[in-house]
Amino acid sequence: MKVAYLTTYYNGAVDGRFGRFHDWIHTLREMDDPPFDFDVVALTASNPDETLSSTPHGIFGDATDLWGSPRNTVEFGLNAPRALRDLWRADPDVVHVLTLDAVAYPVALAMSRRSPVIGPDVQGYFPGREGDRWEQGGLAGFKQRTRYRLRRGMLALAADPTVVTLSQYHEHNVRSLGVDEIETIPPGVAPIFQPGQQAHPERRDPDRPTELLYLGDLSAYKGYDIFLDALAQVPDDIDWHATIIGTGDPQRDRITNAGLARSVDVEGFVPRSELPSYYQRADCYVMPSVDEHGPNTVVEALACGTPVVATDKLGINEYADEATAIYVDRTPSGIRRGIERLHARRDEYLANAVERAPEYGAEHTVDALADLYEAHVERT
Repeated sequence: MKVAYLTTYYNGAVDGRFGRFHDWIHTLREMDDPPFDFDVVALTASNPDETLSSTPHGIFGDATDLWGSPRNTVEFGLNAPRALRDLWRADPDVVHVLTLDAVAYPVALAMSRRSPVIGPDVQGYFPGREGDRWEQGGLAGFKQRTRYRLRRGMLALAADPTVVTLSQYHEHNVRSLGVDEIETIPPGVAPIFQPGQQAHPERRDPDRPTELLYLGDLSAYKGYDIFLDALAQVPDDIDWHATIIGTGDPQRDRITNAGLARSVDVEGFVPRSELPSYYQRADCYVMPSVDEHGPNTVVEALACGTPVVATDKLGINEYADEATAIYVDRTPSGIRRGIERLHARRDEYLANAVERAPEYGAEHTVDALADLYEAHVERT
């Protein structure tokens, strides 16, 4: 069985942008006996490698340079005919399109008479999503609702679209687009995410501070303010240290005024390829986000054998049970109580997380995708 992955962007690396998709590709490339043959057709690319059946013409430049620029979508459109020709010549058994957009999705549907089309990963605004990112009025809110209606219209172009989702919460939202056939796939991560020193408890100092990790936008949506407030509430008899990774205002004055400066390191942006070492050093990954369809960071932490303290909401609380995760109210006191519980049973949580870490590898995602592809091939 041959699968063609169609994507607007590919960079041949474990990158944060489209990281989940790249994790599948890197895992497939490293497997001794992958369950299917595959290729990647990209509308833009950076650092293309032997995985790509074709490289974009690069009319306007490198994909990384183009990302987010006005020329980005134009580049997609100019490369769409080439992508369709490459897909037609490859004649895959399945086309898995990554994104629901006005270029890649129609290209994939043009292949639907020859090959079943799976995907896409539908993100963005849905009615009822919480947080300032989605609860907008005025022009911003109008644009969100318009994009939602456009996505619904694009999905209606396919007779019976099969959409891949990442959690029960994600599935619930996608159903509002009128999609009936949905496959929820475990979002495993690339092999670079695996336990480090956690796998050797004898090497860890029992008197060390409990190492906390915050990783994400330094925004209210992700709960950064809540995290800082929670740290300020941690009792003095708990020895802790926190590392903060992410873009945005770290609020250093607030950290200093709360008396936290000696216990907090702000790292700023860290490339995704360097994140495993941070997860591996942490005793706990803290995620107080308000609304997520399936956060890769939670899965990355668990794959590295790092327990999680996170918001108790669908989409966030679906990947681990109480043996490796503590789910709490999205309040400073809730996060603080989670940290206290983790600290009191730190070695137990770490041992459980290391034992279960292999469950979060993308090999499981690949196996689930293989079953999905085979089922659709058998129908045709």
